[in-house]
Amino acid sequence: MKIAITLALCLHANIPTTTLATPLDAAAPKMSPTTIARNSPPTPRGETPFNQAMKPIVEAYITIQESLAHDHIRGVHKAARDILAHQKALHSISVQKNNQAPHNSLVDDLSKHTRPFLTINNLHEARTAFYQLSYTITLWATTAKPSGFALAFCSMAHKGDGAGWLQKTGPLRNPYYGSAMLECGKFVDWP
Repeated sequence: MKIAITLALCLHANIPTTTLATPLDAAAPKMSPTTIARNSPPTPRGETPFNQAMKPIVEAYITIQESLAHDHIRGVHKAARDILAHQKALHSISVQKNNQAPHNSLVDDLSKHTRPFLTINNLHEARTAFYQLSYTITLWATTAKPSGFALAFCSMAHKGDGAGWLQKTGPLRNPYYGSAMLECGKFVDWP
């Protein structure tokens, strides 16, 4: 992945990226609660224009997450189209000049990781693609801390490397294993 762990985190708070230790084109680290928390700067919740624009994207993402947790891909293609339609609005949001590159990278990665859902034909493909999309969404969420949502993590997912996801607050619903291990994982405190 082209997105650094701090990419989305800087966008929410308009934090200058000149001091980022990880280059934007570096491969994404393995996702873990510790990695996410360690790389998340303390920022307040807020209804920034960027966060407002993310709301319909997150709702479409949740449609995908809930479909996978229920072992089907119904609605996934439409949700992907919705994400892509709303993602275009993110380009027009003003950010500090030194955050423009990370902003564009996040928007581009959101598009790149959503496109596979347009042609997915089975649950396995969808769950594999969900890891990439979740990485981008959870980076944003660790900073935005959207109300009514929770960050979850399953250490067994993604071939044992672990994988996180954003879901609505409530019982844990694992999209990577669905009914086979619906409650496998744990909720992670917002950093």
